Amino acid sequence: MAGDRQTICAVSTPSGFGGISVIRVSGTQAYGIVRKISKGLPEIPESHRVYLASLFDLKFVEFIDQVLVTFFREGQSFTGEEVVEISCHGNPLICETILSQLILGGARASERGEFTYRAFMNGKLDLVQAESVLSLIESQSQAARSLALRQLKGHLSASIAKMEDLMVWCLAHIEASIDFRLKGWKLFPRAN
Repeated sequence: MAGDRQTICAVSTPSGFGGISVIRVSGTQAYGIVRKISKGLPEIPESHRVYLASLFDLKFVEFIDQVLVTFFREGQSFTGEEVVEISCHGNPLICETILSQLILGGARASERGEFTYRAFMNGKLDLVQAESVLSLIESQSQAARSLALRQLKGHLSASIAKMEDLMVWCLAHIEASIDFRLKGWKLFPRAN
């Protein structure tokens, strides 16, 4: 994807009105960009800590919302990058305003699935797990949800890895047997 190094942002919760909406920001400048529009955040945050903050426009003229900001250090987040999650009031206008200020501050709007793509590219998920994220989100039954969760936890990936190891072992022995026969060596004497 283009711009893998850029800091991205998006609303992570379903659109519409609700008690809370979550905006996710991921990339090397995530915390710095959020600090550009906030009051109440420390200069050096602790990972996996929630901070109460007030968000403003970049000129600090217009108050946007009082929010909870959760910080995740690089390597300790879903994407493997520095991540900030902003829990704001669940109003689409508030979310749009926060996103526009984050974009003006240096982030860009993420593409669909880009957070999961970054998790895959940064080794936080394998391909089966990355695909299971969408399956979990779109599951319509308990059975589908359960299967997606098992895949996300790595059960299918572990089974595939075991089969792959066994196939590599078998192929190595077949190849060695062919090499030895070509050289005239007998590995297993034939019973006459």
